[in-house]
Amino acid sequence: MTEPTTETDGETLQRQPLEFHGSGSEYFKIWIVNIFLTLVTLGIFSAWAKVRRLQYFYGNLSLGDHHFAYLADPVQILKGRLIAFSALVLFSLGWNFFPATAMILLAVGTLLIPAILVASWRFRMRYSSYRNITFDFPCSFATAY
Repeated sequence: MTEPTTETDGETLQRQPLEFHGSGSEYFKIWIVNIFLTLVTLGIFSAWAKVRRLQYFYGNLSLGDHHFAYLADPVQILKGRLIAFSALVLFSLGWNFFPATAMILLAVGTLLIPAILVASWRFRMRYSSYRNITFDFPCSFATAY
């Protein structure tokens, strides 16, 4: 069965199916190792686990004859998580010793949520590729608000 075609400016375009080629048993092996290593390393391996998981899913997802790829460096993800953890520790300490300051930090943190979401989507798109072309997330911080 052939896919429907569309003609545009003399070129014939053919629809390509989006297919996933992975299996549950294959992913289960990755998942169980990721869980084990994350627990053994007290969460430090979770950044590597995320990269392994996304590389598996992206690598098994194809459009036509080409596969997607996830290219992020786990160290960058770990740095982001350490920053988030540090902010949580500061908030917790502030809540115990300076409740008024903690309320200000909570308000600032709440105001930063749209910017954090934009930054995380921009990171994910920048390190996702198809046919060696990375994606882009052109939303600015200003438009997030």
